[in-house]
Amino acid sequence: MNNENLKIVKKIIYNENQNINLDEIKNINDAETLHIIAMNYNWDNGLEIPLEIFRNEICDLSTALLLFYLADGYLFLENKNKVYESKDLKWKEFLCELYDKIVSNKFKTQTIAFSPPLSKGQIYKLRKINLNIPNYFFESKDGININISNM
Repeated sequence: MNNENLKIVKKIIYNENQNINLDEIKNINDAETLHIIAMNYNWDNGLEIPLEIFRNEICDLSTALLLFYLADGYLFLENKNKVYESKDLKWKEFLCELYDKIVSNKFKTQTIAFSPPLSKGQIYKLRKINLNIPNYFFESKDGININISNM
């Protein structure tokens, strides 16, 4: 990660998004940096930054899946109607756009490791409810393990 991306990560993670310009997220050209931000983002600060993360062309499929599950993607997989009926329009639009982009294979990079936060029982239940859920929502992905302990 270059120094400029490190500054952006620290600003987002440690400064509660004060003075974050969304163009800074759009201009990140490193999938690992986007993943670090997604892993550590405080969702109380809104959906604007996670939205820009997955809209970034360099966003990895693992980062998109991470955002999906952090935004309560399990509920979406379990019962889409509950999401569609939600009065929280920003959350609903975020989750639907992200899901559509994932199932449409819009994420070109797939180099970051990811394990879905699901138990075997949850996977069984989801597969029983809907056999059409793509496997990548359930399978672990090999790749680069992201660690921020050296920041």
